[in-house]
Amino acid sequence: MELLAAGGFVLLIGESTAGKSRLAYETMCTALPDHVLIAPLNRLALPAAVARASRLPRCVLWLDGMERFLGPEGLSRSSISRLTTGGGHHRVIVGTLRSAEMTRYTAHTDTGTADAAALSEARETLEQAVQLRLARLFTWNERCRARTRAWDSRIADALNCAGDYGLAEYLAAGPELLGDWLDAWDVGNRPRAAALIAAAVDCRRAGLTRPLPRALLNSLHEAYLYERGGSRLRPEALEEAWSWATRQRRATTSLLVPVGGLDVADGPVDVFDYLVDTSQIQATPETQVPERVFSAVLPLADASEAGRLASTAHDYGLYAIGAQAYSRAHQEYMTHLGALHPKTLTSQSSLAVMLRQLGRLAEAEQCARTAVEAMASVHGADHPETLTAGNYHATCLFDLGRLEEAEAGHRAVLAARLHVMGPEHPNTLSSHADLALVLCEMGRLQEAEAQHRIALDTRIRLLGPEHPDTLSSRSSFAGLLRRLGRLEEAEQEHAAVLEARRRTLGDEHPKTLTSRANRASLLRRLGRLEEAEQEHAAVLEARRRTLGDEHPKTLTSRNNLALVLRDLGRLEQVEQEHRAILRARVRALGPDHPKTRISRMHLASVLRDLEREDDLDAI
Repeated sequence: MELLAAGGFVLLIGESTAGKSRLAYETMCTALPDHVLIAPLNRLALPAAVARASRLPRCVLWLDGMERFLGPEGLSRSSISRLTTGGGHHRVIVGTLRSAEMTRYTAHTDTGTADAAALSEARETLEQAVQLRLARLFTWNERCRARTRAWDSRIADALNCAGDYGLAEYLAAGPELLGDWLDAWDVGNRPRAAALIAAAVDCRRAGLTRPLPRALLNSLHEAYLYERGGSRLRPEALEEAWSWATRQRRATTSLLVPVGGLDVADGPVDVFDYLVDTSQIQATPETQVPERVFSAVLPLADASEAGRLASTAHDYGLYAIGAQAYSRAHQEYMTHLGALHPKTLTSQSSLAVMLRQLGRLAEAEQCARTAVEAMASVHGADHPETLTAGNYHATCLFDLGRLEEAEAGHRAVLAARLHVMGPEHPNTLSSHADLALVLCEMGRLQEAEAQHRIALDTRIRLLGPEHPDTLSSRSSFAGLLRRLGRLEEAEQEHAAVLEARRRTLGDEHPKTLTSRANRASLLRRLGRLEEAEQEHAAVLEARRRTLGDEHPKTLTSRNNLALVLRDLGRLEQVEQEHRAILRARVRALGPDHPKTRISRMHLASVLRDLEREDDLDAI
């Protein structure tokens, strides 16, 4: 109450059904009874709401569900300042944000997310608020105070379950509705309704924030129903499913909430966010959002939502759909904001990241170079977003084998980040790690070890041993150990990283496959050839299926397997493999790329082993 009386920006953060909105509203009514309440419906209505609020001496800008008000034309540092600075008025911004959404903005760093700049902008906006965390479960003292209201049977029931559920959670029927959804999958119950709800939950998890058209859920839900058993579940009629899913429970909410009220029978719906948060908390690699959902919702997304979709797809390793989403966001920003708008340039830089992951290296380099040059002219050379784009560009140069240019680029970004951000900022640590990879490839192993140590030791201390950024450092450092001849240490480290990535990302995430390939290469060096062959063959099959036959990582897997086959003495097969790899690398990377030269060297070596020196001139 004191914070509202003081004015400014107040943000309540907590789990779904923790009581954030109710607490904010009741406190506002008590503390600010003479203020005008302005509650925009969405981000597009926010500019008009801010303009109206700025003309009033006493008002509250009500932003319930802050994720809906971040992004293009959304809440920003300047709009916050416009409302909260200056004398002679009392204006308050009151926002609420679910913990799961807050995590979306705080959990990623430069190396883990292609959409780092957009997430950073949202973080900076949220950091302008006085943040209050609202726990889901009541404390002992809060329960004691609540017992003075136990004459209300609803509160009495909630107190009986207070050890497992928060009072607001219980009163909002969160556990009850979750149970209804899960039970609906049973044969002959409401499996079609359950499938509609599952589709809606995954649309939200993917990143779509707008109300969901019923036609979208109608088209998506059939696949969920089929995966659970299809006709064997004896699904109800579609009209019956919608009626059940949108029916109010406990006079509070429904599983799918019609936008505009229950009488809007054919309009879009929201999904009870308790179901979304619970699904996300309990998610495993096997229950990630299917690619078909991203493809279905992307045509509906605006630029900001497309960025959210791309970021989620990147985390899942769905790089093709991520590239489509960033391309859509970039085109939207180009059309509505212009080629040199900061958001247009950020989306272009993010698109370069996805193109690189897809193996489209020349396109990625050109896209990243254009973005960094434009950002330098718009923001300045040392602006954080310019440096992020510069880091991506240097990484593209590294992939193209232009090592001296890559080293110069990474050193320039590192020096600027040390000056602008400090030695322990996540982006600075990313620059140390990226520079180390270049130095290692150039054979400057002692310099590479020094850079790796800075990134690895600091990440372990700040983030823990299994944070995604720490795992990236551990994997890269294991690669250095291999080059230094410390094979047993390297194999153990690769095995540990592989186990962690399998557990958190799943068996076929691109990063898991990279760890598996790295360990397989160590097994070969250690003489464990049958194990190495089996592992490399499994990685090659997965990469062919997910990335295609001529992706650079697929070709690396073919090369790694061919090396093991050579050690096993299968020279005729190895010659055919190296010829195919060489042809593909010439097409994909060009005749002078370092990996193309390595393929040419491997083929020549096998021809010598086969005593076919006369064929050497032809390669």
